[in-house]
Amino acid sequence: MRNKRISDDNVITSTIICSDDDLEIVQNVYVGINERGELIVSAEETNYLDDRYDCSTWIKVRRDETMRLARRLRVSLVDLPRHISECMDYWHDMVHPSRADVADCINEIIESLLDEQCNYSIHRIYGRDYRMCC
Repeated sequence: MRNKRISDDNVITSTIICSDDDLEIVQNVYVGINERGELIVSAEETNYLDDRYDCSTWIKVRRDETMRLARRLRVSLVDLPRHISECMDYWHDMVHPSRADVADCINEIIESLLDEQCNYSIHRIYGRDYRMCC
């Protein structure tokens, strides 16, 4: 049975990186707002050959920090994921992102959150043999 992915809980989601689904290992980066109004940035690696290696890393920004960020960027909470995704448009054109590309994208988002003085936490779901996504 496949692990529950963090993007499954998101109510509002935009894609930043989406690799080709016909690959054996697919890497995606999503940004979204969950049911609690928290900003979630998720990097997910799906291994279609052996789902025990599936893993994900996500950044969570508390609701109050998320609302402050939306006000600072002059967008609604609902539009915040799309706005962040549009600001990261360089990453949209990658068809076969490497693990390094995904890590660089996540690092750029973390740097942006730090620039905006947002507090965040990092969470992980490890795959087999402690495989870690970025």
